[in-house]
Amino acid sequence: MAEASPDFLVEIHQDLARKWKLHGTRLEKIWRSMDQKTRLEAVKAGAADGVVLKNPSDTSLGNVHKFIPEWNTQEIAAADSDFLLDMLRYRGTTTLEDQYHSGVDDKPGDYDVIMHSMQKKNLRHKDPFTDCYTFFMDGDKYGHSYKVKLDKEGTLKAFGPAIKAGVCVPQAVGELVLMRQTYLIQCLNIIIGDILELGSKTRITKQGKKPADSFSKLAIQATAKAELPDVLSAASDQQSAFETQLDLLRTEPIALEFAVNGVFYTRPENVADELGRKMPSVHDKFISGAVLDTVNAAVRSAATWRYISHVLELYSKESDKSLRATVAQELANICHQEHIRCQNALKRTLATSIGTKWFKRMSNTWDNGVARLTIKGDPNLLTREDPLLHYLLRLCQPETTAAKAGHWIQQLEGLRQSHPTDWQRLVPVAYKALGELVSIVQFTQSLGQAISLPAFSRKKGQYFVTETGKVETEMNKIKPELDVMAFAAPLEMLLEPGMAEQALQTLDGFVVEKTGSKIGFLYEDIISICLKKLEQIKDNSAKTPSEQKDAFVPLPSTDTATSEEAQIQQRREKAKTRPAQPSVFEITVAKSGSAPTTAEVAKPAQITVKSSTLDTFTAIFSKSEKRRPVAWSAVEAAMADAGFSVIPRQGSIYTFKRRPGSEPQDGAAEKTKEQDAAVPGKGESGSTGHDSINLHRPHQSAVEGYDLLYLAGRLQRSFGWGAETFVVST
Repeated sequence: MAEASPDFLVEIHQDLARKWKLHGTRLEKIWRSMDQKTRLEAVKAGAADGVVLKNPSDTSLGNVHKFIPEWNTQEIAAADSDFLLDMLRYRGTTTLEDQYHSGVDDKPGDYDVIMHSMQKKNLRHKDPFTDCYTFFMDGDKYGHSYKVKLDKEGTLKAFGPAIKAGVCVPQAVGELVLMRQTYLIQCLNIIIGDILELGSKTRITKQGKKPADSFSKLAIQATAKAELPDVLSAASDQQSAFETQLDLLRTEPIALEFAVNGVFYTRPENVADELGRKMPSVHDKFISGAVLDTVNAAVRSAATWRYISHVLELYSKESDKSLRATVAQELANICHQEHIRCQNALKRTLATSIGTKWFKRMSNTWDNGVARLTIKGDPNLLTREDPLLHYLLRLCQPETTAAKAGHWIQQLEGLRQSHPTDWQRLVPVAYKALGELVSIVQFTQSLGQAISLPAFSRKKGQYFVTETGKVETEMNKIKPELDVMAFAAPLEMLLEPGMAEQALQTLDGFVVEKTGSKIGFLYEDIISICLKKLEQIKDNSAKTPSEQKDAFVPLPSTDTATSEEAQIQQRREKAKTRPAQPSVFEITVAKSGSAPTTAEVAKPAQITVKSSTLDTFTAIFSKSEKRRPVAWSAVEAAMADAGFSVIPRQGSIYTFKRRPGSEPQDGAAEKTKEQDAAVPGKGESGSTGHDSINLHRPHQSAVEGYDLLYLAGRLQRSFGWGAETFVVST
């Protein structure tokens, strides 16, 4: 069991006290309504591998019974028992010093429990802590230890009253007390979220084992050389995918909770540093930052692919050599940035799951405000022992560029086909991170086939990369000041009515206050600025050399850059002149109750289908909170009946392409182009791919939970479909 930190203990105790104050009455009602089976489910939900002590004397979990014997299913899950509620109430309403001295209903306190384990169960700390003492008095020094270096006799005499009162003990004992208090309060914090989740009657069934894109993207296809139209279509498909994700975060609490949960539990701080030190993962103070990171990443990704789609369209239409060269360099640098981002995301998910022993956190090294994770040891050692982890670690190595990653992805694909059950070890967030990494690798390789793609450059083509980096730095700087815990702690609260909406509204207002602009407009402005710079290159190249010289205006150096305060004020002034319409990257639902989507698609004409197809699409577009799963085979059949060819690719990627003669006849596509042209950075690129869509067959061959929301969002965004689109043939 890991070491405990007194400061961390104080903070998670404050978390528990706040949660009990906010949710105590509701927790009592839910818990008392649960039968023994449901109570047992709640107790096991937050435990490692779902394993908990069966009774106070259970020795199957090693030393656990010596530290927290009361955390057992026999006493906690007993029907009609208030054992857990009494513990929650006591721990959430009394001080740590009170709990140190006595327990619930005057039972032994934490100190006495540890002393009993030391005397009767041979509990000992591995370190002797010679001449070190720990104090257990309320205040900012609760649980802190001190080493007596000089005048031992005099110091111990001064400690005498505290020792006599039992609040000063040898550190070898004090550390064990801190560990007990930390473990027990962590368990209580976790179970509060699990009780609220199990007791909620308003939630969509949560994601099963796999997220929307799972490992179905694990295929670098051996197809013909990619042409520019193919790359344009791929960029449009990626744009649609990320804009759909942003829409879901904004409108579906289950999507926001799922994404924030992944960010929260994969924080680098949860990984041991080079000295083996790490902070326990359950800590509410990091939830607010995880919400900001989640939303910022979603907006940034949507903006990135919107910009990529537009500059690719620009490249395909322009013949100016100078402009094309700059665009190519811009694309190369963005792809490089995206590859590193996806690598880092995969590192985080592996380092906090199946690859725990193979990563370390660099304690004093940061990448734009985020602790750096590095691989420790040689992945080659896993070649035979664990090939899955070996290939994944290879993809995380800095020297594995997009060009080199293809080999390891192919190895993974081969392993998936030969040992499919081994993939069950990957947690959902790891599947998602791996899928995004594979996508950018595929896209970069296809882009290199379609155009002359230069190598990454730190000097040229850095428009978009530089500007998004500035916003990233700005978000990391203000992140510690954000507080949405009233709506998001525990994380399961985001699933309650109105909580996700209020959390996003609070975040929205916070970003405006700190930066002078909504987060969506920050990225929308980046796109506009970068596109203007590209247009200036085109205009400048059309001038004579003398005109170019006269027109040249150097960019301001970093020494004379606008101050942060002035920049914030400029943004506030600009906000006053913006049109009333929301940002295309809006993160909150409009006051009217309808969320602004990042691409409004005209409704197509109704499509006549079979009754079985209607049933499938009705399930996909259902507004019910309890959506039923849809078999993947039913999705294939429904798309075919709706006029699409179903083209299976390598692995689990499927392309659904509209068959000739089945195009919409109501002018929806033309309306969509007109709407896209009115959106900055969209242009015609937004309509490419509207006759096809790439979807990913889920591992379990059934679409459910978050996956179902995502599928409905993709179909609505690409084709404007909804439940009302389909009618049965007569």
